[in-house]
Amino acid sequence: MNSKNNIIAIDSAGSILNISLYKDGEITSIKGEGESSNNEELASLLKKILDDNFLSINDVNTILINKGPGSFTGLRIGYAFLEGIMMSVSINVAEITLLEALRHIYSDAINESDLICQHIRKSSYFVYNVKENKLEFIESESIKEYLKEKNSKAFVINKIEDEYKSFDYELLDLSDSNLPSKILIEYYINHDVQNVSNITDLEPNYIQKISAKKISERIK
Repeated sequence: MNSKNNIIAIDSAGSILNISLYKDGEITSIKGEGESSNNEELASLLKKILDDNFLSINDVNTILINKGPGSFTGLRIGYAFLEGIMMSVSINVAEITLLEALRHIYSDAINESDLICQHIRKSSYFVYNVKENKLEFIESESIKEYLKEKNSKAFVINKIEDEYKSFDYELLDLSDSNLPSKILIEYYINHDVQNVSNITDLEPNYIQKISAKKISERIK
């Protein structure tokens, strides 16, 4: 179990940027206004949540980041911002895959044979196969066949697409009171998550797999 001091969690992988803070045993969250994120908005949200809780970045012990899967642009913004912090202050950093964290947070509902599905964009899905403990990238035209083959219950993040309606499914509502960044903190404080020791070890999980290179590969 990890240290329960001041923790910031950043989620820039989805359509709406959100940040959560763990302080004195409580989690507070804040999110962006629109469906696109940028470095200025991320900096503004972080400043607001820290100011509202009478903290500075130097008071934060650990920063968590949703490593994806997610959009190339969103993850790039989040990781670039995180790199800047790591270069300026000494702080613990951990990367967490949201879909895997959800499997543990909802362990009472999600069984070993179930799937956690995230509709990334019109043409593709990411599926966390709980039994095999792996992420799979599924094209839209193949998702029905995939669900039929697996014959498993699908836990779907935020929005039910028509593809699921003929299968056993349940909605995971990650909205205002249960934002992804909050899920990251809940997972981190209850599990042994390895911190990233070096900035070159950061490894975002981009949707565009061709771009999914370690930062160490990109800065050579």
